[in-house]
Amino acid sequence: MFFDRGNAFYEAGNNITSLGNFDKAIQYFKQTADSKYYKTKILNEQGNKSEALRLVDVAIVDFNDGYYNNRGYVETLRQIYIEDLTDLKDSLTN
Repeated sequence: MFFDRGNAFYEAGNNITSLGNFDKAIQYFKQTADSKYYKTKILNEQGNKSEALRLVDVAIVDFNDGYYNNRGYVETLRQIYIEDLTDLKDSLTN
């Protein structure tokens, strides 16, 4: 629920409320690549590049451990892929 609310606020341009929802999602689900991915994007937009880079590395570990939003045979809403995470990390390091 917090992930979906965070995305709704993110798409509406309300990064403050979005960030709070992603923080709640991470609080309740420590390993969640999806919430960390979007939180990383917000942190980068806010100019907090060092924290964003740290968080995207954790998100990549979570993703590789299987902690991301997915279902067999169908793509979930706003599903992320490892390429999304690595592309975001590359954009943060350049």
